Amino acid sequence: MKRLLLMFLLLASPALAQDVVLQIAAGPDHVDVAQGQIGVVRIEGPLDLPAVHVILKPDLDAAVAALTRAHLGEVLVIRVCGEVVMQPTLRDALPRADFMLSVKDGTEAHRIVRLLSSPGCLR
Repeated sequence: MKRLLLMFLLLASPALAQDVVLQIAAGPDHVDVAQGQIGVVRIEGPLDLPAVHVILKPDLDAAVAALTRAHLGEVLVIRVCGEVVMQPTLRDALPRADFMLSVKDGTEAHRIVRLLSSPGCLR
């Protein structure tokens, strides 16, 4: 029953494959995010150690929470425009679609913000 509920939640807000700019995946499950489903994307932190703060639209909260709850202890793969940008081990479930992406430097942070803010993964 839990697996069926998870599949329903993950399919509740589908993004068309060509529109996906962000994917959050664990095991065989994933949440695909179109550019229009991103609420906020901004750089935070000191210049020498920035992070990218991503807040998705509230309609994705349940799907992200279900995905992360179902895969505790597993590796979460976060892709931006098809490129893996982070692979943390899930220690806690995300209660909503609001997270930080660790990046190596300001150049990488600006590149990720630009990709997530541009329709169709314009590079």
